[in-house]
Amino acid sequence: MNYEKNNSDFVAFDFSPCLSCSGGHFFGEVQHGYQFVEKGGSGYGVYVPESFDPSRRSGLIFAFGRTQNDMMLTRERLKEYADLWVSEAEKRGYVVIVPYWEPVVVESGHHTEKYFLEILEEAKLMYNINPREILLVGYGLGTVQAFMMAAFYSDQFSAIATIAGSPVRERITGALMADRLVRGLPPGRLPPVLLVYGENGSIPPAWLEEDKAFLEAKRNKVELKAIPQMGNEQHPAASAVILDWFN
Repeated sequence: MNYEKNNSDFVAFDFSPCLSCSGGHFFGEVQHGYQFVEKGGSGYGVYVPESFDPSRRSGLIFAFGRTQNDMMLTRERLKEYADLWVSEAEKRGYVVIVPYWEPVVVESGHHTEKYFLEILEEAKLMYNINPREILLVGYGLGTVQAFMMAAFYSDQFSAIATIAGSPVRERITGALMADRLVRGLPPGRLPPVLLVYGENGSIPPAWLEEDKAFLEAKRNKVELKAIPQMGNEQHPAASAVILDWFN
């Protein structure tokens, strides 16, 4: 893996002996702030707060952004999504990871749920993550990938939050897959779910009401939250609302 800070300066990591940390393991040195991590021909953005302490367990926000023009995320866009969490991450001590993904390859190649699970497992070790404090987030179309991860690995996440997105309404193949996977889960399998939307946004609240009713019928815990000052998904107000609910 190659670590690139702010998309320009490479940061060397020393994967020397691990330190036992609060029941977990922490490897090497960690760079605070934002960096892009190259992995398997792709990669992810990661933000580590200045308050990060390797001797203490940290929470993790694992967020799938909305793809630009419904096709791909750039490195700059990954950073934009990470930046939405910076203020709250500093206050609450959360590490933030925003993986690169594309709807057109959501069913094949290395952009699969197993690939994202590898990223998650690496983060747990690198940042001494508390396994009971991992929040899965989906923005817009990213909601589809978030629910696909939840369908495959529901036991890996403490909660799911979606922002201006519906896993069954987005018009890509992955949405249909996510819908089928979630429908096929045993009752109550998903962790608690928060569906967030902006009162000035484009997603109809009726869609989310239907999603909420469907998930609740499967005995999952679901809440629906409107944010008055938010339009579509990219608004920092959503981060505080979600973490207040999560905590």
